[in-house]
Amino acid sequence: MRVAFVTAGDVGAGHVAHAYAIHQGLRRAGSRVEFRAFGPAAPFPFVAHLPFIYEPIAIDFRPFLERETALQTPLALALALYAPDLVLVDLFWAPLLYIFETLQASKWLLARKCPDAWWKGTPRLRFEPRQYDRIIVTEPVEHPNETHRIAPLVVANRDELEPVGALRAALGVSLDEQLVVVAHAGVVGEAERLDPGYDQVRSVRFDAYETQFPFPLARWLNDADVIFAGGGYNTVWESLWLGYHDRVHFTGFPRNVDDQQWRIECARTTTTMKENGADPLARWILAGG
Repeated sequence: MRVAFVTAGDVGAGHVAHAYAIHQGLRRAGSRVEFRAFGPAAPFPFVAHLPFIYEPIAIDFRPFLERETALQTPLALALALYAPDLVLVDLFWAPLLYIFETLQASKWLLARKCPDAWWKGTPRLRFEPRQYDRIIVTEPVEHPNETHRIAPLVVANRDELEPVGALRAALGVSLDEQLVVVAHAGVVGEAERLDPGYDQVRSVRFDAYETQFPFPLARWLNDADVIFAGGGYNTVWESLWLGYHDRVHFTGFPRNVDDQQWRIECARTTTTMKENGADPLARWILAGG
């Protein structure tokens, strides 16, 4: 079975983390499914070391406005060559509208928080929910065409975390020192806005644009006493699922198709997650839908 994960996300590393979370869910389920991600080139060094192929695809939205040109785009040609049995669409449905008319595969849309207008489209590109076999909501939001719902997708489970003290040992920080971590995987320049400027404690910045970024960073963060981070999907739900949410100082950065401040507030009232959404998703995939 071939599974294609398709995204048009190009802000931060979140779309890559979504693909990784799903891949890890399939791995935990003991699957040998062939998994490949397609999306805009990701300027993060860690992408070269992912346990699956992330195929960079140039996505210019203008050709997707017409059926004839959409079917000749690099995305259409790459999917035709890969011939997936299942396509997982990471929120961005518009580039696939006309491609899906000819692509023979099951089609599942992964939905999360975004503006209501996203699910209407424009006069030239209208959202067609009937194209999808499943519309799976992965955050505590309502969707007009929802068919299934799971908890947020997270890159790891608790039994996959690094051992206690691993991050401190790697950084040379003793157990009795306070360790402050600034974690960033968003837009270039935002990391500086997160920096607390502490002088009396060990403050370490991990930026996904840097070569030494330990992806997935979430596996290491239980060692930190205090964490400063943005309010992106992965950062917020990872902290809740993996047990360090109360130690994170979140900053909501503006996004066109996301609402980080909403997510920060939502997580404060969501006291627990019963499951990593990547695990039921993997079970559904292996069951053949």
